[in-house]
Amino acid sequence: MLRLSHLIRTEEHDAFTSRFPSRRIADVSIELHDGRRFDSGPTQALGDPERPLGADRVRQKFRRFAEGVCEPGRTQELEQRVNELGANDAGIAPFLDLILGEIRI
Repeated sequence: MLRLSHLIRTEEHDAFTSRFPSRRIADVSIELHDGRRFDSGPTQALGDPERPLGADRVRQKFRRFAEGVCEPGRTQELEQRVNELGANDAGIAPFLDLILGEIRI
């Protein structure tokens, strides 16, 4: 990951920035060693206010990004803690302990 981070360059686009925060737009370009280039074009992420997701789709998106990064048990515990927020006077402390604690891969 660290090696890849040195290969990434970010640039601000005035046309995108002028629309923030009402719209969150990104454009990703990847250039391979052989010179081939792939461009996403202007894209808004699923889950942004203009492209909202229902609760089930948010869970699917979370699981997709968490898979292979978190232990399965930790992923399930994170989901449970989020589901408990605001319910039955559940405090936020258990959730914060979980997300701010040591990362276990």
